[in-house]
Amino acid sequence: MEQIIDQIIEGSGLSKSALAARSGLARSTQYRIRDGLVDPTMGSVRELALAAGFELVLSLAPLSDPDAARAARVMLDPRFEASYMLSGGSKQVDAWVERLRRWVPNGDPVDIVWQAGQSSSLVHRPGAVFLRGHVTELKLASAGDFSGQDWLLSGAAVIDRIGAPDDDGALYGGDLPGTSAGPYVVYSADTHRFARLLDNMDEVRPEKANVIIAERTDDAGVDSWEDGKIRLVAPIQGLIDACGIGGPLGQAAERIARSW
Repeated sequence: MEQIIDQIIEGSGLSKSALAARSGLARSTQYRIRDGLVDPTMGSVRELALAAGFELVLSLAPLSDPDAARAARVMLDPRFEASYMLSGGSKQVDAWVERLRRWVPNGDPVDIVWQAGQSSSLVHRPGAVFLRGHVTELKLASAGDFSGQDWLLSGAAVIDRIGAPDDDGALYGGDLPGTSAGPYVVYSADTHRFARLLDNMDEVRPEKANVIIAERTDDAGVDSWEDGKIRLVAPIQGLIDACGIGGPLGQAAERIARSW
């Protein structure tokens, strides 16, 4: 909502006083809405948009908010919580903490991870790149090193390492080290640059991808670890990402989480 208000104010071409007079919303109210201090009614936002020469159009899109994953880690990961508190926190993450507490009133950690995964699903992440083709972890690591940017692997790369056979003795993933049956996730500062470094891979629909490249943020590195040349997100982040992807990868993540 804060971004919409900013777009309205900046795009109006009017002074704050003129916009207040035309919309009926005082300047102080505009500032409080923009700063997230009050939740405006939809009617108030539309009046502000109309006064600025815009129409307010609402639409629905699949949910993919990385703050939901951050909130789950604040709730369940002491190291992440300490880093979060040291950084000063975030109103958006705090709001997600409250949502997850409402959605999972019994505080079940596995349900919190699942809900956070579904709410931050990389399958629906704006700006993510979805690729399919022959790939190994070493190929991804080489591309990451060549890119000159910080990178981390998640998804299948984490689940393959922290998983265990199910009741039927089946292992999730490929038969050989460095291969996997489920999507790898790559966190990179420049998703499209990373994608260009992967030869012989085609851009596909999200559900067909065996590589998902998403934007890396600074807090993605909290509690990350290395296995040889492979850099990995924290296990709990890997579980959240896998739950958001779903399918066999999500089922394996849920099984792993319930065994902890």
